[in-house]
Amino acid sequence: MSSNRQLRRKIQRDSLKNERLFDKTKLLKTAKSILLVLIVLFATVFSLTFYSVYRHNSIREAINQNPRQINGTVVSISTGKGAHVASYEFKIENKKYIGNTLTEYKGQLNDSICVTYLIENPESNIYCYDMEMESWVNDSLITSLQLIGIAIGFTLLILLWKYFTGDKKLIAELTSRKNYR
Repeated sequence: MSSNRQLRRKIQRDSLKNERLFDKTKLLKTAKSILLVLIVLFATVFSLTFYSVYRHNSIREAINQNPRQINGTVVSISTGKGAHVASYEFKIENKKYIGNTLTEYKGQLNDSICVTYLIENPESNIYCYDMEMESWVNDSLITSLQLIGIAIGFTLLILLWKYFTGDKKLIAELTSRKNYR
């Protein structure tokens, strides 16, 4: 009788080892960690994009104080990740100045390009079609939120994939053994 009872208990204990349930405490701890990483990522992306918008708008404001336009020539076009940024040069009194477009340039090499520059300092110059002020809401905040949305979606997909493929480390981090005592 005693050995039969011991055998039943052993079978019951062995079956409990494999049965795991989601642990609310562990889930909250993991969610907090992921949220913290996403907040830091958002703050970093927002800071960088806000700085870029601020810098570009500062250039625009400075040039608008005393602007003059001249034609320049596109000397190179950098392509990468969908953006085509042009470098251009122009001459004033036989002195060569260079600049870069702030936004995408859809022209070709050696095109004539309109450049607006600061009369007192031609090194402060900008492509004429880049003179429109950027909005920190559209060009910084919305962009940052879109990138965070992509990061959240990607994170959820990875977590679901790991869970359904039986990643033991992830399952151990999110679940606990069911206890019948």
